[in-house]
Amino acid sequence: MKPWLILAAYKLEVEILLQNHHFTKIRKDHFEAEIGGYRFNIQIFGQGKVQVALMGALELMKKEYEGIILVGSAGALCPRVQNWILVKECLEIDVKSSSVPIWKSRWSAKMGFERHPEIQSCRIVSTEQTIVGKQERLKLASQYSAEAVAWESAGFYRLLKESEMVGFELRYISDREADELQDFKVFKKRIQA
Repeated sequence: MKPWLILAAYKLEVEILLQNHHFTKIRKDHFEAEIGGYRFNIQIFGQGKVQVALMGALELMKKEYEGIILVGSAGALCPRVQNWILVKECLEIDVKSSSVPIWKSRWSAKMGFERHPEIQSCRIVSTEQTIVGKQERLKLASQYSAEAVAWESAGFYRLLKESEMVGFELRYISDREADELQDFKVFKKRIQA
C-alpha cells in the first residue's frame, strides 16, 4: 500500500496529532510515521494556501501517495466546536470577489476518523486573509453558518481537485469562538502545558 501524505504548516500541528506516536525525520521539514497499519510521509510547508498547494504539488511529483491529509489549527466560530475537527464542508471566500461563495462537501476519504469519539465534523470557512478579531469571526459565523475558520483550506482543496487525489482535512481548534485569534507562540505554550 502507498503511503499517505500529511501536509502541515507547522511541526507543532503534527506533534499534536501524533502525540502518542513516534515519527522519524527524513530531512529538513520531512518526516515519516507508521500508525495502525498506515504509512505516512509528513511535510511541513509553512503558512498559507499558496504554500500548501505548491508544496503539496511538488511532493506529488516526487512520489505516489494513497491520498493527502491537511493537518492544522483553526479558530472556532461556535461553542460546540472543540479540540479536533474533521472538515465536512468548506466555504472558500474571496473577499475581493462579488460572487456568492458556495458550500462544497469535502468527504472524500476518512480512514475512520469520523467515528473517533474526540473528533467532531463541522463546516469551515477559508479566506484569503487571516481572520483575527472577535467581531470578524462572529460575522462569519452568522453570515455563513460556519463553525470554524482556517486559512489554508482553499489551497488544499484546489490541490486535491487538480491532482485528482482523495484526501481530507483535520484541524485542531486553537481558539474558542469568544477569543481574539491567538498569537502562535501563545497557542504553542497552551498546547505544551
